[in-house]
Amino acid sequence: MKKNIWMRIAAFVMVLTMISTCAVGGTFAKYVTAGEGADNARVAKWGIVISTEGDGVFAEEYDGTVETSVAGEKLVAPGTRGTEFTATVSGKPEVDAMFHLALENCKEVILPAGTYTDYTHLGADGQYSDTFTLDEDYMPVILHLNINLGGRNIPLSGHLTEIEAMLNRLGDGDGLNATLEANTEIPAGSTITLSWEWPFEQNDAADTFLGNVAAGVVDAPEGCETQIAYEFVASATQID
Repeated sequence: MKKNIWMRIAAFVMVLTMISTCAVGGTFAKYVTAGEGADNARVAKWGIVISTEGDGVFAEEYDGTVETSVAGEKLVAPGTRGTEFTATVSGKPEVDAMFHLALENCKEVILPAGTYTDYTHLGADGQYSDTFTLDEDYMPVILHLNINLGGRNIPLSGHLTEIEAMLNRLGDGDGLNATLEANTEIPAGSTITLSWEWPFEQNDAADTFLGNVAAGVVDAPEGCETQIAYEFVASATQID
């Protein structure tokens, strides 16, 4: 009788073991499908550098013969010329870029067309009675802008407002634009230079009149300007 009981217990344990084995097999034996992906990137290179040389084209004195009487004020005069201002462009961007060049907020030395007292000749009566006539506006300062960029060399010369207009005509009405394709090395020697001169031999009577207006001994006629100023813009921008 006891033998039969132990045999039944053994058979029951064996059945439980088989059930447990099936359960484990059902838990860990299954189909598996997996996929993985990875990627990385860096910021595209820009690296365009626009460096400038010089503090500007105007100065407080020239060759020891022309010197301002007011410290910090720069001036221009007949027979003077300025130092050259240079902007150098370099780099190899990984994006398309556009260079923009423009002259803005220009102010020109000018004596408008008209008839004026000639202060270069004092009459025998001690009066300045002679006159001179300008058939067109007199703008004595001549600027030179040379653009060497992207394989293009563009020399421009003229009055300040004339060069401003030239840049607009070369561009889109707001300066000159030049494009550079991605991964293109900017050629060595890519520069923009600006200089000026007031030629000594032009119109002595007009030059003298402007000098007297600047000194305050002669009233400035309408439209006359004895100051020169500009803002030169050289920039590079990524484009779509």
